[in-house]
Amino acid sequence: MSSILTLLVATLARRGGVRAMGQPSLPYSKVALRARFANDDETLWPGETVDVTLTLATFTNVVVVPSSAVQLGLAGPYVLVVRPDLKVERRFVTSGNHSGKDTIIASGIEAGERLIISGQKDIAPGKQIKIQADNGHVLARTP
Repeated sequence: MSSILTLLVATLARRGGVRAMGQPSLPYSKVALRARFANDDETLWPGETVDVTLTLATFTNVVVVPSSAVQLGLAGPYVLVVRPDLKVERRFVTSGNHSGKDTIIASGIEAGERLIISGQKDIAPGKQIKIQADNGHVLARTP
């Protein structure tokens, strides 16, 4: 296995190589890795458990939305798009990878479109909404 792993423990940063990787444990998305790092100053202990981030791929020029915007319907995943006339439109999407609270959308929407990210059950497609600010948050409500 030739992956490069960066270990960050508090202010200590080390670069090393992955030697072995176990099966992911669900639902926590944790995986056991065996890696080798230079340890000339003997700061690391053999068998030490640490939290690391392993970047498997980097995507560019993709549409990324909050995962809460993506809903699952009988015909597949969709988002609720706020059109320029402030009417809500259900748009079926092809979702890609997700990381944390974000999901990559492969097709179905364009960058810059406004989406409903919470309270989707209260807003039906085709309905007119009113956008207002409340404590720094943008809210969409039915008039």
